[in-house]
Amino acid sequence: MNRSCLSIIVGVGLIFLPHSASAQSPATKPRAPLDAVERDKSNGKTEAERLVKERQSQARSLLISLANDARSFRDQTVRARSLARIADVLWSVDAEQGRTLFRNAWEAAEIADRESQEHLVLGQLPPNFRVEVLKLAARRDRLLAEEFLQKVKPDQQETKGENSSPNLWALGEASQQRLNLAKELLSTVDIERAPQFADPVLGSVTIPTVDFLTRLRDKNPVAADQRYAAMLASTGSNIQADANTISILSSYIFTPQLYVIFSTDGGASSAGLPAVRLRA
Repeated sequence: MNRSCLSIIVGVGLIFLPHSASAQSPATKPRAPLDAVERDKSNGKTEAERLVKERQSQARSLLISLANDARSFRDQTVRARSLARIADVLWSVDAEQGRTLFRNAWEAAEIADRESQEHLVLGQLPPNFRVEVLKLAARRDRLLAEEFLQKVKPDQQETKGENSSPNLWALGEASQQRLNLAKELLSTVDIERAPQFADPVLGSVTIPTVDFLTRLRDKNPVAADQRYAAMLASTGSNIQADANTISILSSYIFTPQLYVIFSTDGGASSAGLPAVRLRA
């Protein structure tokens, strides 16, 4: 008998061995064989997971290598944009490394913004590279975006507090930056996170803040009405509240995005606020 036949016999014997044993020992229950299809599915899932992890590891290595190259770019604008986009892509694989790259991108963007201000042509709007980093970071990590927003220097109007006359049409740079980010998030899919960024500046009654609540009401009426009610309540104790304050507040209910402003000579004018988007 050759080796091949012996192997077949041994294999068949092993298959039937459990059945023979069960016949001799009725007290022992037969063990059900593993279903071949389920076993194949399990093996296939394991192999697929292994391939995914392997590809993620390769992608992570490639992105980190690209980030190392980007850190050496002399052009701060290119460095900031490259690092921010790499951080955004890397986030799903390595959030901690992505957070580090976002911070590197912010540092480069600050330098790029300063350099652009120095070479600004009269009448030209300065580019704002920090907001590009901020938009990407905000969608990934709210606390990281708050960290960046805290680094935006408040202008003099914001630091004067209640003793100064409010600007009905605009906020200070830091507050406006925050509100613009909230509007940007609101226009995408991050409806819950948008008001969280806006909350710190919604205590003042201005056209930009009421306009944000009007836009929020289209997406989340409950959240918008709650914040509007809080704004109304705080106005009652505001000694600077005047006819324009009441007029702006009333636009939320009666004339959304259309504002009537009264002048000191008794005249009045109306205007709508154009859509404000983050500068890229």
